[in-house]
Amino acid sequence: MFRAVPEEPNLISVGFAALNSPCAIICRREDADAVRSATRSCGSGELTSHDRWTGVPDGWAVFSNYLPTHAAPQDLEPDLTVIDPGVGAEIRLSGGLQINSVCFAAGSPPRIEITPFPAGARVTIDGAEADLGDDGAWRANGWDTPGQHLVDVVPGPSVTYRILADPWCSGGWESWDAHPGRFAACDDAPWTQVKICGANLSGPSREHLIVAQPMATLIALGQLRGVATLRQRLDTPIAVGLLREAPAFLVSASGPRRTQGRISWLAPSSASSSTRSIDPQWVAAVRSAVLRRLTLDDASVAGQGAWRRARDRARRYLKEEK
Repeated sequence: MFRAVPEEPNLISVGFAALNSPCAIICRREDADAVRSATRSCGSGELTSHDRWTGVPDGWAVFSNYLPTHAAPQDLEPDLTVIDPGVGAEIRLSGGLQINSVCFAAGSPPRIEITPFPAGARVTIDGAEADLGDDGAWRANGWDTPGQHLVDVVPGPSVTYRILADPWCSGGWESWDAHPGRFAACDDAPWTQVKICGANLSGPSREHLIVAQPMATLIALGQLRGVATLRQRLDTPIAVGLLREAPAFLVSASGPRRTQGRISWLAPSSASSSTRSIDPQWVAAVRSAVLRRLTLDDASVAGQGAWRRARDRARRYLKEEK
């Protein structure tokens, strides 16, 4: 197969025909009828034969003016697939959040483009008919869901890609201790139990790590349960604590007076526990802050509402206990 290509003055050998691009074909004479039939199935007019050309060896045929206008409606014989312009289509995966060459993150799937698209061909994704959108991208039902996917141009090429599910939707990213020898073992100090994985810090059982400037009293609270007293390190001016629940409030105080303490809203990004079980230590910490009349230093609606619900929850438990 020979055809014109950009930046080349003459016809050159190519691996496939292209739509509306004149081609020349050299084949064995015994295959001439099959070649003519295949070119007609791709929408081309009659070929021009050059049997009498000087230099054409016996047993061979030369044809020109092959001008395909669409892909073959049915698969051609394996030896004739180069005649089908559908074979020359290229499937491109672009855009999206790319993890590697053929893997994309859920929520940011790839843009599927097919160029040049052979007239008369059809496209399926995982066996379902795909549609061409106004933006020039192909889509089908389920094309962007987690898992392995197959884009198939019939006739033409195919390519597979994978959508990787967001680990945060199924228990979070896998975590491991990248520096197991970083701290000396000590059950009494929370920072020695911390696991380091990339930029993530967590406790030995994936507890949340809370770090704050040292004060006389530092207590981290979850929205519905969970309490941790932060402890100061001796080698650096920070206090550290571990909490199983997502920390929602930090009660800090430098002295016994009301003006010497405050409550900070930590705006947890992960969902709070929906448990109805009562944590007596959490209740005691909330009631202590209420009795001291410590104020919440966050004026947001979310922060004020969360602290109000915490107070009500602690008050109801104390009434039930009486």
